[in-house]
Amino acid sequence: MKKTSLVLLLLFPVIGFSQHFIGKSKPQVMKELQKQIVKNDSLTITLTDTDSGLVYSIKAQKVLPADFVYSFDNTGKCQSEKVIAGCDSCYKKFLQKVLAEKKYDWKKINENQYISKYESRMMIELPTDNKNYQYTILKTEWTKELYDILNGN
Repeated sequence: MKKTSLVLLLLFPVIGFSQHFIGKSKPQVMKELQKQIVKNDSLTITLTDTDSGLVYSIKAQKVLPADFVYSFDNTGKCQSEKVIAGCDSCYKKFLQKVLAEKKYDWKKINENQYISKYESRMMIELPTDNKNYQYTILKTEWTKELYDILNGN
């Protein structure tokens, strides 16, 4: 339990950025993640730049692993963030931290999806079989009509 608490305490600065990277450029996201690496120098953190995105991985002996995968669209803007936690309790705490962000006014629309307020145009998808303890935050391009349907209006 202490190990999980330590991991969550150390990862909360990173989790606090969740969904805030959506819509930012790859260089902007990379710069912010590099700052987090410097702040958490006691952890083993890697930041990998790939053709399609960035992978921010936390791996350490006494810390449960977590991966944050950022994907970018053709214009270079962050369109999604996948969070892969190392355990079920970590996953639940990460997700709750994201859902608690009042700026986005997250609303559960079914067992596997949440939508933000219309202006933010974001969705959280949870896999139906979530054995990997992951969720994905996506930027959407829905219309007001589609949003109202999703929202049950």
